[in-house]
Amino acid sequence: MTKMRYAMLVALLAIGSVHADVIGSDNFDDAGTYVNRTITGGNNSANITFNIVSRANVNNAAMIDTSVAAGGNIAYNASDTLGFLGTNKTDNVFGMYRAGAAKTLVYTFNISNYTNLNVAMDWAISGDIADKNTSMSYSIDGAAATTVFDIGTSGANWNETMDNGTVLDRNRRGTVLVNGVSATSLTDEFQTYNPVLDGSGSVLTLTFIMNDTVGGYGGIGLDNLVLNGTVIPEPATLGLIAAFGGGILFIRRLLQI
Repeated sequence: MTKMRYAMLVALLAIGSVHADVIGSDNFDDAGTYVNRTITGGNNSANITFNIVSRANVNNAAMIDTSVAAGGNIAYNASDTLGFLGTNKTDNVFGMYRAGAAKTLVYTFNISNYTNLNVAMDWAISGDIADKNTSMSYSIDGAAATTVFDIGTSGANWNETMDNGTVLDRNRRGTVLVNGVSATSLTDEFQTYNPVLDGSGSVLTLTFIMNDTVGGYGGIGLDNLVLNGTVIPEPATLGLIAAFGGGILFIRRLLQI
């Protein structure tokens, strides 16, 4: 039995039929790879932002750090105290600030023949976070949605540094739950989170929602969304693996005679 398991392992490695793969992605700079992307309640204004933005086009002064340089529509302001879009972040992101009402960013992906699903995504935040208001859930083939990423708030302080070197003591931290477990809190620098999605099927729906009117902070940014999974071997490929593994075992026995 041990020899057979060894042979099967060698066969899997040799054929390379089971492997992790990128199923879809969106960095908000190009077309992305997904079946569909829908923004409900999209906005890019001085008071409400829920859209694809950058330093070059954002209209919300609270989301952009202009303490050392102007940014597109927002003038230079040396006394600026809010914004995660600093001079080191010039590409597009999905920006969220003071929704005003429930707003959603929804993706669908084709996950046929994939399992072991997980999402890698970068998030950043600015200012004091007053309330839980942003999350990501998933659903497979229309099943009930499960929340796997949730932004909350705590009374713990954190320090935010503006481009001009000003260090600001924030009174409330943007906490994060990934698959229901506490993860590293958000900061004004983008960092990666990796929720796991249980199940398999044909169509995966990812829903990002910002569902209240909280303002007075520098908003939230999402970037570099990547959906990963493991390819499920076709039945014919599994037969080939078994045959190849049996062949290796047969050759080993001949060599031992």
